[in-house]
Amino acid sequence: MPKFSKRSLANLEGVHQDLQTVFLEVVKHFDCTVICGLRTEEEQKRLYAKGRTSLGEIVTYKDGVNSKSNHQLGLAVDVVPYPINWGDAERFRRLGWFVKGVAVTLKRYGQIENDINWGGDWKQFVDLPHYQI
Repeated sequence: MPKFSKRSLANLEGVHQDLQTVFLEVVKHFDCTVICGLRTEEEQKRLYAKGRTSLGEIVTYKDGVNSKSNHQLGLAVDVVPYPINWGDAERFRRLGWFVKGVAVTLKRYGQIENDINWGGDWKQFVDLPHYQI
């Protein structure tokens, strides 16, 4: 049975309990890793700079000051299938569908209170690793 590494567990610290509950159940059945949880304002500003004032592609539209990311509020995590293969979108989609099913089941049985949304369902800015309250 898969389990989270110390790094993944540390990345879950500080995020909403519903997200922790969902992913602690998911990892029992689907090997994955938490690459980002709670972000500081400085971390968010650095990400916002990508594709604008620093090298890279735009990865967020939240500047961290005037527009806060759900990561800053503890309402989002980025989770990817393990081992990581950024080119295998199908594995990311399988994980996303699995997470959504687990979240619906946990909510139905009162183990979480909130719906979990997946960035893979977004139309404008598809974000396959992203899950949020």
